[in-house]
Amino acid sequence: MKFTIQTKIILSNIIIIVLALVVIGTLVIQGMLLYNIEQTEERLIKSSNNSNLYIQQYILSQQNDDITIKEIFKENSAYLAEELAKQITRVQLYDQSGELLADSATLDILAPTELRKEVEIAKDQGEKAYIVTKLDEGRFIYFASPIIMENQQLGVLSFLYSLEDVDTLIRQSVILFLWAGILGLFILYFISFYLSKRILKPVYSLIDTSEEIANGNYQQQIDYVSSDEIGDLTRSFNLMVINIREKIFEINSEKHKLESVLSSIEDGVIAVDNEKNVLAVNDPAKEIFNIKDTENISLDELLSYEFMNELYIDILKEKEGISREVLMGKRYLLLYTNIIHVHSTAIGYIFVIRDISKIRELEERQRQFISSVSHELRTPLTTVIGYSDLLQRRGFTDPKLLEKSITLIKKEGERLLRLVDDLLGLSKLESMEFDLIKSQLDILQLLEDVVNQMRVKGKKYNNEIQFTSSMLPKIYGDYDRLKQVFINVIDNAIKYSFPGDIIQIYTEKVDEFVVIFIRDFGSGIDEDNLERIFEPFYRVDKVRSRNLGGSGLGLSIVKDIVENHGGTINIESKIDEGTLVIVKLPIS
Repeated sequence: MKFTIQTKIILSNIIIIVLALVVIGTLVIQGMLLYNIEQTEERLIKSSNNSNLYIQQYILSQQNDDITIKEIFKENSAYLAEELAKQITRVQLYDQSGELLADSATLDILAPTELRKEVEIAKDQGEKAYIVTKLDEGRFIYFASPIIMENQQLGVLSFLYSLEDVDTLIRQSVILFLWAGILGLFILYFISFYLSKRILKPVYSLIDTSEEIANGNYQQQIDYVSSDEIGDLTRSFNLMVINIREKIFEINSEKHKLESVLSSIEDGVIAVDNEKNVLAVNDPAKEIFNIKDTENISLDELLSYEFMNELYIDILKEKEGISREVLMGKRYLLLYTNIIHVHSTAIGYIFVIRDISKIRELEERQRQFISSVSHELRTPLTTVIGYSDLLQRRGFTDPKLLEKSITLIKKEGERLLRLVDDLLGLSKLESMEFDLIKSQLDILQLLEDVVNQMRVKGKKYNNEIQFTSSMLPKIYGDYDRLKQVFINVIDNAIKYSFPGDIIQIYTEKVDEFVVIFIRDFGSGIDEDNLERIFEPFYRVDKVRSRNLGGSGLGLSIVKDIVENHGGTINIESKIDEGTLVIVKLPIS
């Protein structure tokens, strides 16, 4: 909380007075308490002496040869306690062993489950004693005095004296003192307020003008003529404002230039001065280094990355431009750093960070694609060339060899044709060089057509296809392309299922989408392969896929067709548990 000077002056005066009142009040109240306790103690001592004399006289009046004075005391303790209580307060009588003989009151202020301390002192040491205690009913003095007759102690006399009158007096004194203090504080507040306002009036004028300047009004000047300290401050302040106005203009001009340059750069840019202060960081750099606190960026935060620390050390040593490529997690970064010169003076260093992950990923995919295409083309071509060479060398004299060679050459030629067709189809899908012939279509009828068609192949591998349909609305899509999608997915389910397995197909409507589930219980796909399942030419089981006639492009084509319909395709799978393909297509 911010306090003004006037508030501080008023609060200081109030605090001083309050502390003084607290000290004085505490001393006065404690003195009153001590005085009243002493007066009460003297009264109780006097009452105990009188009570002792009364008890002795009563015992003497009842004394005879058949009974001892202790027995007379015990037998008449209730009467004595009641008579003594009429004179002063509640009275309790104890015998020499500490047993309670009589209590003048039936109110159980302090349960006699154990001997009180003052009673124990009077019983054991034969001295008067008292304690002050606080109960629910208020404060009490427990006073105890030994009862002595004929040089022997008959027991203990105890007074339970209430301090209610004393406490009432103290409370009234405290209330009076508080009202007097509050009245004094009000008077002090108004006096302090008036005096401090007169003293601080020129300071407030200075503050108002300073706020105008702080808000950007650098044309403002402070008008205050005086030969005191505030006048000197005003003249210095006006001169400072003029200098600030000139410097602000220069800084803003340079800042706008720098912001324009940085905003036009897609690469991450970081500028650091010689004192390790970060001068500038553009948005791409903040994103690369995950900088959240954009207001307080420290160089140590950037140097916590090992490659940045090494680059910073190298530029300090070599004093010339340095570039290198590093791997940051899954990102490939191209770093460049150099010295910032102003009028041939090195004032800091600039770091340029370019994210080349997409370039490297594209290069890697291109390399893998070329390698995969080369391999896929080489295999059937090798077979064709091999059997052609065999026929050329051995002629056509062997009918079986001729038939086998022609069959294999035809099979591999067809495989080459399918591969080329798939490549052309994938190329068109990815380059958007085709048109989807969309219309309102019954997705259930489409699925029934595909299932009936694929059941023939399923029987060949002893697989049963179960299709469970639900009421679905018509969707807007390309019948032939979507049929191609489900044929490919169900074909894969058959290929990778075990003989005798069931393939389940079921549907449902979720929000504004139709969802088709194709579930098999085959060998499944591990997590590493699942991430790459939609890449061209990627196969989980290369040998099995090639033997079954797969090109490795099917799922890649399927994914492109579904996404061009505004839908999604996801695959969930576990080893030895099977695979679930989920195709989600929009209704409209």
